[in-house]
Amino acid sequence: MYVYAAALDISEAFDTVCHTKLFKCLVDTGVPGWIILVIKNWYSKLCVAVRWIDAISGFFNVKSGARQGSILSPRLFTVLINIVIVKLKDSDVGCFINNIYIGCILYADDITVLSATVSGLQEMLNICNNTILDMDLSFNCKKSVCIRFGPVCKYTITDMYIGSSTITWCNSIRYLGVNIKPGSCFKVDTDIVRKKFFASGNVIFGNSVHQTELLRLNLMLFIANTSVLCSCH
Repeated sequence: MYVYAAALDISEAFDTVCHTKLFKCLVDTGVPGWIILVIKNWYSKLCVAVRWIDAISGFFNVKSGARQGSILSPRLFTVLINIVIVKLKDSDVGCFINNIYIGCILYADDITVLSATVSGLQEMLNICNNTILDMDLSFNCKKSVCIRFGPVCKYTITDMYIGSSTITWCNSIRYLGVNIKPGSCFKVDTDIVRKKFFASGNVIFGNSVHQTELLRLNLMLFIANTSVLCSCH
């Protein structure tokens, strides 16, 4: 079984969302018109000013981007970016398990596409690029990488393309805080997470010198038990 994957990064995804494209997606998705009008009214009143030391500029309207910190923004962005999954699924390119399409794994603006062939992966990259460009967004090719799983991982493969830019094959990718390594099977590298955990644990333990011995012992046991769990996973 061979699986070729590409982890794609959208440049400043939330900050560059085109409001016109977003509202059109909401209409195409079937969101009730009155809800779209309310959201459109909110976004039409977005304005900001720039502060430099003690000087403040005049206010100007913001015509792109999802509102930072809003509980609604991730959901709106999901409606917009779901077009990528639909396009890929309709193309019938990518991985399937029991006729269930898993060619695209997506969380917010973190996109991972999976294919059983290199040519299929390139076709998926072309679809992703064309779809993202239609949304007035773009991929950051410097942060986008490819990775492969299966016996083929030991062979050299030419770089893939997003538009006219290349993305290279790498020895690991980081997806939602998890480091994934290539190999004959799916592997997860927990070394980085464990190092950060031990560093944080040492800081906590070091700052507890004035606490009771029982509390320090419980902290030590907690760190030891958690490290065993990390090792098991």
